[in-house]
Amino acid sequence: MNGLHAYRPMINFITGTIFVVMFSYFIHEVFPLRVIAFFSLTALALLIAADQQDNKFLGWVKDARELRITIFLSIIVSISTVLYLRNDAGLSLIPVKLKWFAIIAVAIGCTEELVFRGWLQSQFNGKWGITGIIFAALAHASYKTALFLSPAILYDVSTSYLFVVTFIAGIFLGATRHFTGSLWPAIIAHAIFDLLVYGDSALPWWVF
Repeated sequence: MNGLHAYRPMINFITGTIFVVMFSYFIHEVFPLRVIAFFSLTALALLIAADQQDNKFLGWVKDARELRITIFLSIIVSISTVLYLRNDAGLSLIPVKLKWFAIIAVAIGCTEELVFRGWLQSQFNGKWGITGIIFAALAHASYKTALFLSPAILYDVSTSYLFVVTFIAGIFLGATRHFTGSLWPAIIAHAIFDLLVYGDSALPWWVF
């Protein structure tokens, strides 16, 4: 029993990653295949609820001053990335007005941080902390990519580019969690990014 307990974090990580990727892959399918997506999401929720680990979501603050500095830097990086992406897409640098989907986008982003940088990354503590950053980033990138790999998707998306960009962003966000001990820098950076990217967007096709 003790031996199994030692492997529990890795089992949680692998199982949780499978569930979240299955959800993103099948969510665009029609009934009855879409049921697999909702089953996977429910199974993931139960797996997380069964985890008795402390600080599995928001973490703990190692140093308040360091946390404030990291939050400030995370905001700068987030806004700078948004400005580059919006300019590259020929959009105004900031949303002219916020549409209702912006609230949903922020909620999705915060939830992703709770799952990937919160729960999944927290499976790797101590000397495995750096490994947790990489694994959580890989899981997040796989989840994002699986959204656009389903045969139900009729749009042309560069999944390799999406994977690499999401992985790099995950490394940055994971590092803020690892070195400050807190999830707040990642949550704030992700929320600002989604708010400014999707703020003036109608309901994106990938939500359906």
